[in-house]
Amino acid sequence: MIVTIDGYDGTGKTTLAKKIAKEREYIYIEKPFILKYQYEHGCSYKEAKEKTTEIEKKLFENNIKERIIDYYCDGILWIKNIVDRGNIVLDRGILTVYAVCGKRENEQEFIKYLNQGIAFDCSIYLTADDMERRRRIFLNDPNDPDLKYPIKWRENNLEEFADKTNICYYKIRTDGLTKDEVLDKALEFLDKKLILKNSIVANKTLIKKSLVIK
Repeated sequence: MIVTIDGYDGTGKTTLAKKIAKEREYIYIEKPFILKYQYEHGCSYKEAKEKTTEIEKKLFENNIKERIIDYYCDGILWIKNIVDRGNIVLDRGILTVYAVCGKRENEQEFIKYLNQGIAFDCSIYLTADDMERRRRIFLNDPNDPDLKYPIKWRENNLEEFADKTNICYYKIRTDGLTKDEVLDKALEFLDKKLILKNSIVANKTLIKKSLVIK
């Protein structure tokens, strides 16, 4: 199963993703385009990270939304190549890309990737009060460039888009909760999701076997 941890900066995405990886022995992936670059160029992970950091920086400097969307989503789509290695938790999925670059006018760009089967089974979508998010960003990095923007600079129709496109997501508001409480809620959701997925796979197997017998 592939689960993405999504939301705006300062909601606790990375913390939760790493805790899930440790608690459930999921493979933790921060930026799949690094692995994609490493695979395609046959280089070390360190070199791939350096090269993709340069590419990512230039994309945001040029601020061409369509290219940023393609770069991130192509990476997420590529994860299908390693899904047989086990359960994966991805720090930032398509909903986070939408949070950064999405709007009603370019929704078709995201829908294109959903139609291609972009790799994930569900999303855990984290939210927090804007002032609390800003406080967390500052504590993590006082020089974070996001702090120069107005607090609500990224507001858009994220949940509307997720509902419209039938993306399976579970929303957790993280302010007012401890890190362990957020983890407990996430794990409860994932356990139910995994049981449901295993049940569906088992039913499909039984149907295939019955067709062979007939």
